[in-house]
Amino acid sequence: MEKGWFVGVDLGQAQDFTAVAAVERVAEQFGYHQYWTLRLRHLERMALGTPYPAMVRRVCEIVRSGELAGRCHLVVDATGVGRPVVDLLREARTGCRILPVTITGGDAESVEGGYYRTPKRDLVTGVQVLL
Repeated sequence: MEKGWFVGVDLGQAQDFTAVAAVERVAEQFGYHQYWTLRLRHLERMALGTPYPAMVRRVCEIVRSGELAGRCHLVVDATGVGRPVVDLLREARTGCRILPVTITGGDAESVEGGYYRTPKRDLVTGVQVLL
């Protein structure tokens, strides 16, 4: 695997903030061992009440900038209102692979119709391990 970029978008609007994070994955070499390091390179919180089309424009600015242009994966919270925002992002032709994720209360990950379904418990566990 090569160096790569992942941009995550957690959607909010009226009550919750929309957050955008860009993470760089870099190979590190120690002796004979290689492992991946994740480096947070950008973190942004959009103002409450930001319209969804404005959110899409801002995300496009981010994924089309500098090293990210054409080299990132865009992971979008597709839960609830996220599906129409995913449609807007696809229409905007971001130049990166879009990975919509629906967060569920279930117990197994799955993929259906191009949407990834992930249990909230798995997301929380992943963050706990990284911390």
